[in-house]
Amino acid sequence: MPGPWLHHLALLAVERMNVLMDLDRHEMAREAGAEAVGAFRVLAAEDASYSGLLAPALAQLSEPLAATGHHQEALGAAAEAVLIADEMEIDDTWIRPLVQRSHGQRLVEHGDLLAAKDAYLAAVPNADDPARLAPELHHLSHLLAGCGWISQAAEVVAHAASLCEQLAATDPEWTAPYADTLGWLAELQSRCGRDEAALRTAELGVQIAGTAPDPVFMAKALGHLGSSLAGAGLHEDAEKASRAALDLWQELAEQDAERHSHGLAGAWQNLGNRLGVLDRVEEAAAAAQRAAEQYDPGSSDRANALNSLSVRLQQLGRLPAARDTAYEAVAIYESLVEAEPRLRPELAAVLGNLAGYHSALGEREEAATTSNRAASVLYDLYSDDPEPFQADLLRMLRTTADHLTAIGRFDFAAEAAKLRADVIEAGGGRGVELAEALADLGGSLIGLARFDAAAQVFERAEAMCQDMGEPAALHAFVLDRLAWCRFQLGRPAEAVRLARRGIGLLEPIQADDQSPHLPELAELLDDLCGYLQVCGRPLEALEAAGRAVGIRERLAGGPRHREALGQSLRKLAGVLSQLGRHSQAEEIMLRADRLGEGPSTE
Repeated sequence: MPGPWLHHLALLAVERMNVLMDLDRHEMAREAGAEAVGAFRVLAAEDASYSGLLAPALAQLSEPLAATGHHQEALGAAAEAVLIADEMEIDDTWIRPLVQRSHGQRLVEHGDLLAAKDAYLAAVPNADDPARLAPELHHLSHLLAGCGWISQAAEVVAHAASLCEQLAATDPEWTAPYADTLGWLAELQSRCGRDEAALRTAELGVQIAGTAPDPVFMAKALGHLGSSLAGAGLHEDAEKASRAALDLWQELAEQDAERHSHGLAGAWQNLGNRLGVLDRVEEAAAAAQRAAEQYDPGSSDRANALNSLSVRLQQLGRLPAARDTAYEAVAIYESLVEAEPRLRPELAAVLGNLAGYHSALGEREEAATTSNRAASVLYDLYSDDPEPFQADLLRMLRTTADHLTAIGRFDFAAEAAKLRADVIEAGGGRGVELAEALADLGGSLIGLARFDAAAQVFERAEAMCQDMGEPAALHAFVLDRLAWCRFQLGRPAEAVRLARRGIGLLEPIQADDQSPHLPELAELLDDLCGYLQVCGRPLEALEAAGRAVGIRERLAGGPRHREALGQSLRKLAGVLSQLGRHSQAEEIMLRADRLGEGPSTE
């Protein structure tokens, strides 16, 4: 039976391994660690209580194994240490954090970041060395964010901030890292849409940074505060915080331009973003231009600044310049994103902006292609981490479907609308948002002449509208489109019934010339007129057409309204002809033709 000498030999081997690691004698440390583990295995075979020493020895051995390139063995040793600790239900508070942290380190080295996250978070309670664990958690959060796992990164860095708080309470040197960690946490919370939490975190960051010896941390904290205030809708306060950050960065740059040029450029960009929201567009454009000029060419920071500048140029009505600036930003991101996948959200954002510029310039094919690329990037991000990217994905899918519809690609528009509805449902959404998505999907199916499939989609949307009771305009639109499907499927009587229901929902606003839904009521009446004509009910059709014309005549002038009025007049003329009132019909048609001679339609 092994004697006490083996126990002491194993302990000495562990100590020797640790000393050799400190001296960067990794190969010798690996040999000493293997000797210790071998001894503890012999002891544990005779006395299971020695497993409590075998587990940490394996965890410690994993470090020199990794340092000497034996990565698979290192991961195996760390995993075995965790397994032993779990099986033994070891109560020693120092063992479990040690083995879990070691396992997390090895998983990071293997690129298994989500598993590393779980291991590291298991190491947080009763952490044996918070001064080493906190920076490792901070580093892991950046790795997770770089892969698009924003909510997981926020969870990890929240624990890092908690550890930093504990350390700063007894050691002032931890004040600056604590403030820095709070700033990063606020940024991640904001990217997850947790604006109130981000603001609280940023405010605490400013408070902590005020006790840090280096003013750089206050400059950073004020920048984070400005962004968080903007996220909370407090835009004037956000501008003040961002300007205070800029003032501080300018003071620092005067002392050491090389060290602080990057921070100063970021401060200009942040201020530009704040000014843009406040409609101080020329100032915002100038700030974004200064930021872009100060960043290194080809850097992601310059691409970000160029994206901001493109938005300001668009606001100033300089659309070609906005498009070209966004192109430059896209080119930079695309050159970097394969090596730096963390840039995917920024690439998606600038692609979305570029699609908008193409559309505004009448470049419809380019708008559809670009917006589809943005949606594809966002969908990949959403698939990995839904929470931070769902809202952006839904907006981009809707925009993409609109652009595709504009060029007649109803097939792809239907795919985008279907995906949008699926994402809403996967997130537990119902209500207006889902009903609108279904209505858009139905519209794309109508464009494909798939009237039966469209009718099924509109039936579902209509049932949802009935359950909600609101909004009446959406419900009326769904009924109108469902009526159109029934009509195309050879069921005009059903179309009449459905159209009348839709009209009934909008009739309360028919006397309100300011209602944005008045044109929709006129369109419903026009459609009803056509259904009634096919049903052989011309007198009812005449009444519907007359009401539609009356509404169109009350609406403000403009190319679109003239065109719509002309269409309603032609429908009225058609009904009059059906009733044998040809002279009246001819007069109405002449009036419609004269409307068509006005300015070209939009």
